[in-house]
Amino acid sequence: MAIIPKIRELDTFLQEHQEYKNVICESHPELCFAMLNGEVLRSKKKDFIGFHERTKILSRYLGRKNIEGIWDYATTLKCNTDDVVDAVCLAVTASMKANGEFETIPNKPRKDSRGLLMQMIVPKIKN
Repeated sequence: MAIIPKIRELDTFLQEHQEYKNVICESHPELCFAMLNGEVLRSKKKDFIGFHERTKILSRYLGRKNIEGIWDYATTLKCNTDDVVDAVCLAVTASMKANGEFETIPNKPRKDSRGLLMQMIVPKIKN
């Protein structure tokens, strides 16, 4: 998988820079979208319908005006639109974490042999 070298790179960084250990957190955009939406999204993120569904969810947290140009922005950056939408979703999640509006999966994470918490950060939605 293409992501494995990046995971190793981050792991090495965290071992060399202890001040970021358990400060930089792991998450997953599809899991975060499901939490922000209240249910799993069934659309494919690479399809236009999936793009529209995800930007609609993000607009609830960022406002429609802040999301409108995301397709063009991705094109300007020569990035896949779904990658930019995923990054925005993770930024929303990070903001919610900073405000204490998050939970972890699992609820009581363990640490690995290097002291890193084995957890995923997801938005906590108020009922």
